[in-house]
Amino acid sequence: MPIPFHLSICRSSLLVALIAWPAPSGTTAHTELLPTASPAVALDPPLPGGSLLRVGLERFKGWNRVRRFLVDPESDRFAELRPWLTWAHTLRELPAQKRLAAINARVGARISYADDEVVWHQRDYWETPLEVVRKGRTDCEGYVILKMFLAIAAGIDSKAMAVVVGRVPDRRIFHAVLIVRLGTVRYVLDNQPPTVDIGRLVDFEPIYAVDVARAWSFPASPTPSAPYIVATP
Repeated sequence: MPIPFHLSICRSSLLVALIAWPAPSGTTAHTELLPTASPAVALDPPLPGGSLLRVGLERFKGWNRVRRFLVDPESDRFAELRPWLTWAHTLRELPAQKRLAAINARVGARISYADDEVVWHQRDYWETPLEVVRKGRTDCEGYVILKMFLAIAAGIDSKAMAVVVGRVPDRRIFHAVLIVRLGTVRYVLDNQPPTVDIGRLVDFEPIYAVDVARAWSFPASPTPSAPYIVATP
C-alpha cells in the first residue's frame, strides 16, 4: 500500500494533522474484544463513524503479525532497533504532540519510500518495524507501523493508536495513516506529499482500522464532521 488503481504513489513527504473532534456519543462495543485498561479509549473509534467489529484480529493476517511484534516485550533486543528506541525514550519528557511531530519528522528523514512490489516483490506486505529499518525503505503502512512502534517507546499508550486504511479518491490510491487519540483530539501521522490536499477528510475515505486489540469498519461514503487542521512537524 498505497495500491494504485492505475498508477501514481505517494512520496516520502510528511505531515502531522490535528483533528479536534468530540468523542462520539452512544458508541457501543463488544466487550470481549476490549482490554480492561483505558475503557474510554477502548470505546472511542479512531475516527468518527467507525463500528467495532466482532471478528478477531487473526482475520487481518498482515497486521496480526505486526501487532504481535509491537506487543512483544522482547522486540527491543534487535541491534538495528536500539538506536531508534534509545532516541524515542529521550522524547518522553516532551508534550505528546511534540513527541509525535519528532517521530514523524525522523522517520521521514531516515526511511525512503518504495512500494511493496519493489521492496518485497509482493503486491501488499505489512512489515514489522525491524523489517522497515533493515530495508531502509517502505510504503505507507510501513511508515505508520514504525511510527507507532516509536510512539509506544516514547510513552504513548498503544491502545490510543490505530492504523487506518482507506482511499484517496483524487489520487486513485489506497493509503494508510496512523491515528493517535489523546482525549477528544486526534493526531494523524501521514506520508502524503504536500501537493495533495490530505488536510481534509473528504480526501481520505477510511475503510477499516486496526489497533493492538480491536478492528473497526467505516461506511462506504463517510461524511466528516470537521476538517483536519494541518501543521508540518
